[in-house]
Amino acid sequence: MQRNFSEKDGFTLPKREIAAILTMEKLFTDDGALVFKFFLHIGKKDQKERIKKVRKEHPELVDPDSPYRNFREDAGSVAALENLLEATNTDQAPWTLVAATDRRFAITRVFSTIIEGMEARLSTAAAEPAPAPATLPAAATAATATTAFGKKKAKVPAPASVPIPETPILDALDLSLALPEAEYEKRQKKYSDRLHELQYAIHRDKIPVVMVFEGCDAAGKGGAIIRLDRALNPRCSVVEPVAAPTPEEKGHHYLWRFVCNLPPAGDITIFDRSWYGRVLVERVEGFCTTAEWQRAYDEINAMEEYLVRHGVVLLKFWLQIDQDVQLQRFHERETDPLKKYKITDEDWRNREKWGLYRGAIEEMLAKTSPPRAPWTLVEANDKYYARVKIFKTTIRVLENAIRQKKKRIKQSS
Repeated sequence: MQRNFSEKDGFTLPKREIAAILTMEKLFTDDGALVFKFFLHIGKKDQKERIKKVRKEHPELVDPDSPYRNFREDAGSVAALENLLEATNTDQAPWTLVAATDRRFAITRVFSTIIEGMEARLSTAAAEPAPAPATLPAAATAATATTAFGKKKAKVPAPASVPIPETPILDALDLSLALPEAEYEKRQKKYSDRLHELQYAIHRDKIPVVMVFEGCDAAGKGGAIIRLDRALNPRCSVVEPVAAPTPEEKGHHYLWRFVCNLPPAGDITIFDRSWYGRVLVERVEGFCTTAEWQRAYDEINAMEEYLVRHGVVLLKFWLQIDQDVQLQRFHERETDPLKKYKITDEDWRNREKWGLYRGAIEEMLAKTSPPRAPWTLVEANDKYYARVKIFKTTIRVLENAIRQKKKRIKQSS
């Protein structure tokens, strides 16, 4: 809420920020969380007296730079505040207004609301399994219940409906594309040097970079990541290999473990597999419910949109090979002592489900490739060609990000 406060204009309502708040809260409640939101209100006189008392008895608690220091309970500010609360008051996460003039009353009100909410949820859970959240229609509908503000509850932003193309996306790839080894070595050296230079510019300009690698088993993700990592300074880059979630991670929303590993400004994080496991392996293997993976497309799009809007450069690579090449690489791994660790029984089981995975991949590519966070499809039957394409794409995107950052700085000066 503090992001919506302006000392000059009072509480403002930037629509994109409100939409992000509503989407985040829905993400939590769809996953089964109870969300309690309390607004404690006191009158102007009480506020003035309390601030005066705090300044006298605990001056260390007073922030002289707080944007709230000049807030006054005038009609305009109160109206703007009410609008803000109303805009974020939903059925899934409603506000509870608490009169806080009497502190004992306020404490009792907060505690009783939490207890009642927990008891209601527990009684519902005991009676029957919680129903799967309904999918929002193309135009989100508002709740009809009247709120404490006397108006309808806020709308939760509706995801855009993305149809699956009739022609499979992967069918358009030319998997015969290849690069001679000598040409590969030449380009690899050139692009590695350039990427190394760009990393310092990225670090200087405080641009966070997230790279996501997904693909078929044995498509060459690991080899491509190794080559990228060699070109980068490890002091401001990291590779995050993603395995099955730990017991601790299972106790959180599935996106939590990835958000915890996002890079600080100026650093690069490479995810070797990612949050897309929810709509791939977890979907195919039944590790999540149908309702969970179906709503994951919108959750992932919302998260990525938020990241990009706040300055993260996001690159997503899908490496595709055909079944014959995969079989060849599987056999090579089984016979090569240096590669044997790469092949497991699980790889062979996944291969038997090629058709199921292919359907999940097609739907993922169709539903999670918006203009600001597109997938780069990599023809990976030839590893040399695939690695060069990944380097070229990365360099082009980073160069553009640096240009755009300079442009914004110039416009603001």
